[in-house]
Amino acid sequence: MSVRESAKQERVQRALDAARQILRRDGVDGLQIRTIADEAGLAVRTLYNQFGGGKSDVLLALMSQEMDELAAELDALQLDDGIDMSRAVITVSIARFRASQDVMRPLMALTYSTSDKGTAMLANQARGLQERAVARAIENGQLSDLVPVRVLAHLILDAYANAGHRWARGSLDHKGFETQALHTWSCLLLGLALGETRSRFEREIKRLTPDMRRLVKTAAV
Repeated sequence: MSVRESAKQERVQRALDAARQILRRDGVDGLQIRTIADEAGLAVRTLYNQFGGGKSDVLLALMSQEMDELAAELDALQLDDGIDMSRAVITVSIARFRASQDVMRPLMALTYSTSDKGTAMLANQARGLQERAVARAIENGQLSDLVPVRVLAHLILDAYANAGHRWARGSLDHKGFETQALHTWSCLLLGLALGETRSRFEREIKRLTPDMRRLVKTAAV
């Protein structure tokens, strides 16, 4: 890496670290380019050079970095079982969000309420993690290939996003987020499960159903 590229990355990281601190302290409303620049010790012009779209691009960069770190954490688990991989995408991400909820709640809320090329890129990053997992599950004979990998990964992500949106708005706590995401994931993949994998999903659904009943009852009030 050249000195110039290294210096650029260092400036970007300073800006992202500053944005996280501001989100924790002041929330999304306090996140302004000038505030980020002051917190990071950078010129406003520098931030616009690094993040052409301003505040929205900083937020997208934060989410993209989170996706990269999630992918690295999943790789470190060295899972070979496709179903375990797919499940870990859900559980590890939720654990990470819980650990930094003061940053991730507003970020996720903003991401789900925005529709542009940046958020589409984030969705592709997230879907890619599930694509790799379900492709492995099909390769291992755990799932039928009736549904194309990309479509199946999209359906899993869509169900996850529904629970994530509710968590970001505060209508689900962390346990509810994981319960809803895993229950929907299990029900979705049960229809494609082969052999012993079907029993695995049936056990997961049985374990989660009491908590799902409570969630549905609460949502209906």
